[in-house]
Amino acid sequence: MSRKEIMLLSMALLLLAGYFYFFTDAFKRQSILIRLAAPRQVTGSANRGAPPAGFDLMMKYALTSVKVVPWRDGAFNKFAAPSWSLTTKSNSTPTKVIIYGTPIPGMTAPANAQPLVPGGQYRLMVEAGSLKGQLDFKAFAAPAAEPENVPPPVPEPVPPAR
Repeated sequence: MSRKEIMLLSMALLLLAGYFYFFTDAFKRQSILIRLAAPRQVTGSANRGAPPAGFDLMMKYALTSVKVVPWRDGAFNKFAAPSWSLTTKSNSTPTKVIIYGTPIPGMTAPANAQPLVPGGQYRLMVEAGSLKGQLDFKAFAAPAAEPENVPPPVPEPVPPAR
């Protein structure tokens, strides 16, 4: 091989390596993707102040840590006492859905979940080994209670057309 061919081959390899580094996810740190579930899709929770908060992890993960930490005065402090936390010393059951206040098999809670304040801001932080993910969310306001034993409203009659 001539010197020119070696130089062209090395430039092509360098461009190929640059492409893989900048335009693929091969070298990026992976994270857990989380989305907030709609309140009507979530049932059964220890949360009494607002409708239960549910979270979808997009994939099943064997979680090692789950924390929900409130925001204080519009700022987040990761060292604040969590409203709810779960940890595991061994393997937890792989899970895809987290419901606030509901235990995950294989994980233990040091204390019961505190009720979410309707309209309050919180951060969910999850870990599964070296993978981490977080989601900032606002607790839903509780829906207005339906009065009991009240008959439904009677529609008003439509006047006849003249």
